[in-house]
Amino acid sequence: MKAMCWAIVALTLLSVASCKDDDDNVASGFSVDQTEMQFSNNGGTIELKVATGQTWTAEAENDWCMVSPATGVGSGVCVIKTDSSYLYKERTGRVIFYSDKGDLAEVLVKQYGYEPTIEFTEAEVIVPSYAAPEKAYVDVEAIANVPFEVVIPEEAKAWLTLEGTSTYTPSTTIPRKQKFRFKFKTYTDFDADRIAEVQFNQKPTLTRASGESAMLNKIVKITQEKAPLIIPSREGDSLAVLAVTRVINAGLGSSTSRPITHWDNIVVEERTYDYYNPITKYEKKDTTELRVIGLRLSMFDTDESVPYQIKYLTELETFAAIANSNAYRKKIALGPEITTLNKLKSISFMGYGLNSLPAEMANMQSLEELDLNGNTILSLESIKDVLLGLKDKLKYLDIGGNRISGSVMNLSTDVPKNETLETIGLGGDLAKCDWLFRDMKALEELHMSYNYFYGNIPDLNGVKDGILPNMKYLTLNLNRLTGKVPDWILYHKYLACWNPFLLLFNQEGYDNKGTIAGFTNAPTKFSEFPAEYNRTCPEDEEAAAVAAKLPPLTQEDLNTVPLHGNWRYYRMLNKNWYLNWK
Repeated sequence: MKAMCWAIVALTLLSVASCKDDDDNVASGFSVDQTEMQFSNNGGTIELKVATGQTWTAEAENDWCMVSPATGVGSGVCVIKTDSSYLYKERTGRVIFYSDKGDLAEVLVKQYGYEPTIEFTEAEVIVPSYAAPEKAYVDVEAIANVPFEVVIPEEAKAWLTLEGTSTYTPSTTIPRKQKFRFKFKTYTDFDADRIAEVQFNQKPTLTRASGESAMLNKIVKITQEKAPLIIPSREGDSLAVLAVTRVINAGLGSSTSRPITHWDNIVVEERTYDYYNPITKYEKKDTTELRVIGLRLSMFDTDESVPYQIKYLTELETFAAIANSNAYRKKIALGPEITTLNKLKSISFMGYGLNSLPAEMANMQSLEELDLNGNTILSLESIKDVLLGLKDKLKYLDIGGNRISGSVMNLSTDVPKNETLETIGLGGDLAKCDWLFRDMKALEELHMSYNYFYGNIPDLNGVKDGILPNMKYLTLNLNRLTGKVPDWILYHKYLACWNPFLLLFNQEGYDNKGTIAGFTNAPTKFSEFPAEYNRTCPEDEEAAAVAAKLPPLTQEDLNTVPLHGNWRYYRMLNKNWYLNWK
C-alpha cells in the first residue's frame, strides 16, 4: 500500500515538472502557428498566432504585404494582409518576427496572380431584324485584364458597326468590365438569320511576354433575326402598313382594331393579282380581294428613309408622308425600296427632310406626281438625272420651300457665317437650269417657289411654243430672280391659269450681287398685256371632269390640304381668282 502511494506521488511530481518545462520553453522561445500562407489574387487577411513570453517586432519585406500589429509583448494574434495582385503569375514575400532576445520566426507569404482572361457576360446575343434608329444597337460587356482588339468579320461590316474605339488597354491585371456598343442595320431577308462572329483578339504586352502562352482569341456571336415574312396580299398590306407606321413613329389611331377597309388614311380597292408564298412555294393566280392603293401618313418623327416594308404594298398607287418633325434640320437619303412599286403614280414627301433621291427613281415609269416641297435638297443638279429619267411621264413636280435658313433676304450679305449659298437651301443660277424647262415636256404643274434661285429665267432662244406646252400651273415666286420675263412665259397659252402676278412675278429680297429681286418687264394686271397675249384661262375638259367628281373642300381645306393626285384638278373648278387681276 505504501509503495502504491509513493508511486502516485512520484507521477504527480513528474507531471508538474513536465508542465513547468513547457512553460519555460514558451517563455524563453518564440514561435508562430503558420510558416507559410497562401493568398488569393484579390488579396485579403489571414490571422497568425504568436506564442512567446518576449517582446517582439514584425516586419513585412514587401510593400504589397502588411502585418498588424507590428509589435507586441508576449503571446497574441497578428493579422497578415495583402493587396490585390497586379501580376499574371504568383508572387512571394516574407514576414519576419524579431524578439528582444534575438529569436527569429519567418512566415512565407504567397499570392496567386491573375490568369490572362477575356470573358463576357453574354457570349451570344440576339438582335431583332428592325429597331428604331436610337435603339438599333446591342451592348457587349467584356471582362478582361489583357489588351485586345475587336474585329468585325469582313462579311458583316455591311450591317454591323462598332461605335467608338476598337481597342482596349487595361490599367491593371485585375479583370475589369468594358462595354462595346455595336450598331446594326435593318435586315430585310426572311429566309434565314444572319450571324456575325465578332473576335476579341489579345494583343502582346511588355508585362506579359508573348511566348508565355498562346494569345487569347475569344468570340461573341451576334445573331440578327430574319425579317418577318410579308406576302403581298390583303393580310400582307395590313402588316406592311403597320410596320411602316411603327418605324417612322406615325400613328393610325384606334382604326387598326377594325378591318383595314376602315383604317384612317388608307384607300383600298379590289384588285386581281398572283399570290405567292416563297417559303411554302404555294401559288394562287388571279386572286381578287381588296388591296391598299393609297396610304397617307402625317405628323411623324423619323431620321430614316421610308421603311423597306413599303415594297410589299405592290398595288400602291399613291403614297404621302407629310410633316416630319424638324424636317428642315434633317438630311435623309431616300432609299430605293419605294422605287420597286411599279404601279405607284403619286408620291408626296412634303416636309420629310429628304436630302437626296435614289438613282432607281428615274426608272419609275408609272410615276406622274412627285412632291418634294419643304425638304433639304440643296442642288437641282443632284436630282437632275432622276427628273430627266421621268421626263416623259412626270406631270406634277413640287420642289418649293427647300430652305434650311429661312431668313436670308440678301444673298450677297446675309448668308450665315461659315455657310455658302449652296448650304442654305435649294437655289443657284436659274439660267443654268434650262434643261428643266426645255426637256420636261410632260409637266402640267411645276412649283419652285420660296427657294434661293437667282439670275434670269432661261430664255431658251426666244421659243414661244413648245416650252412646257402642257404647263397649267407654274410658280416661281419668292426667289431672287431678276432680268426679263421671257416670251415663252408671257405668250404661254396657260399664263392666265398660273396666277402669275402673285405666284410668278412676285420676287423678294436681293440676289447674289445685291441687286433687288424682280423683273423689268413684268406687268401688274392682265389689262396691261397687249391683245395678243392670252388673257383668259382656257378650259381643260378632262381636268374639269375629274375635278367635278371630287367632294367639296372648304377654304380651310384648300389652305391645309396639299392638292396632290386628283385633288390638284380642284383648281379647275375655281378659276375666278384671275379676274381680280384684269
